[in-house]
Amino acid sequence: MINIVDIFKAALLIGVPLFAFTYAIHWWALKKGHITPFNHHSEVEQELEENGDSKPGWLMENWVTFGGGFYGTMAFFTYLFIELGQLYEVVGKLLSNGFSIEYLIKLAVEEFVDAILNLVNAFIWFNYWPDVFDMEFPLGWLLVAYGAYWLAVQAVRGRFATSS
Repeated sequence: MINIVDIFKAALLIGVPLFAFTYAIHWWALKKGHITPFNHHSEVEQELEENGDSKPGWLMENWVTFGGGFYGTMAFFTYLFIELGQLYEVVGKLLSNGFSIEYLIKLAVEEFVDAILNLVNAFIWFNYWPDVFDMEFPLGWLLVAYGAYWLAVQAVRGRFATSS
């Protein structure tokens, strides 16, 4: 059943951050010339595929690796969300446990394994997010996420169409 409070929560917790992330990554890609102004968001995916290895920089390379479209943007967003959370945890562990060689080696191995698991979670983001947020209407959250993505792409497209 559709719950308006759940949809509002989805808009605040996933919609707004995903809109900002999608807008920023598309804006940056257009500004740097990695993609050209487009009429439809599917053209971005097609251009990213056609350009192959010509995308310089970590951000573009990873965005393309994850797919570049809605699914890829969600996967990349999820990966960054998980990794930044773990970075915060690692700093906390280091500050509380010290910097002994044994502990650093143990932590490095744990983080390597976690990075692989995080990559898997990123690709199955639709299973990850319900564990993070209490969702009464998961389909509503998915629709909010797609709506935020679509609105961000349209906003960037409109900005570059008027500034060209």
